[in-house]
Amino acid sequence: MSTCARCGAEHPVDSVGRYCTNCGAPRDAAPGPGQEPPPVHQAPPPPRFPLYADEPVDPVGPVAPVPVPAPAPGAPGAPGARHRRRTPLVWVGLGVAALLLVVVAVALLTGESVTDPGAPGPAAGTSSTGGDPAPTADPEPLVDLVTAEAPRSDADSVDISTGRPTSYEAGNMVDGDPETAWRVDGDASGETLRFTFDEPVTLTSVGLVNGYAKTSVDGSGAEFDLYAGGRRVLQVQWVLDGEAVIDQALSDGDRELQRVDTGAVEVTVVELRLLEVSAPGKGPAARDKTAVSEVSLEGYAG
Repeated sequence: MSTCARCGAEHPVDSVGRYCTNCGAPRDAAPGPGQEPPPVHQAPPPPRFPLYADEPVDPVGPVAPVPVPAPAPGAPGAPGARHRRRTPLVWVGLGVAALLLVVVAVALLTGESVTDPGAPGPAAGTSSTGGDPAPTADPEPLVDLVTAEAPRSDADSVDISTGRPTSYEAGNMVDGDPETAWRVDGDASGETLRFTFDEPVTLTSVGLVNGYAKTSVDGSGAEFDLYAGGRRVLQVQWVLDGEAVIDQALSDGDRELQRVDTGAVEVTVVELRLLEVSAPGKGPAARDKTAVSEVSLEGYAG
């Protein structure tokens, strides 16, 4: 019998095979002098108590790794920050700054003021030179710039309140006083009144007081309503420079200025055609006369 040097298994001497049938080790490797093969199926040593005393103890538990924030784009050390090229916008800003420095330097040398190129310019219709003021937004009366003409006028009379003479010429229609009037005898339908400007103006509205808007009181205290006693104009036609024609119907009994818009029209001559008038009034102030106390022409001069 032979014994395996590794596992101690016994084999017959005349058995065939060069390797141990138990562990596969070469059979001819015999133990050296003084060596004793290990016993077959040697049992492990008995455990010691407590079992956890043999286990290594980690005094500190596992620590989760702390994330490190990535560097912000463009910050020192950020990827690509060191070799970033300047954008065209940066060069444009540098160019504008350099141009402003040159302008300021030239202005200081020449004594001229510097105007911010980005600041808004003067508003439309205003003057930056301190000259004449800009025209106002609202139209203005233009009657001071006209000459009024009428084909005929009533003869002068005496005011029963003051005893002073009263005229009825065409100029009374543009004097701003509704108690003066242009007046003629009878029905003035078909009459044309003419208003001529010294130079072209922009007209925006026209109008008139369609009767004699005056009340007089005599020495006895009797009242004379000349508007109700005379004829009132009921229908007119405005002709602007012989071309544009505007019709206007007027309210009988309305002593105030009655206007109509014309739009912005450049004119030099305005004609007022009387198309229809009322019958004369009744009472102590009754007069068979047609009168226009005031004419309104509004717009912009120049």
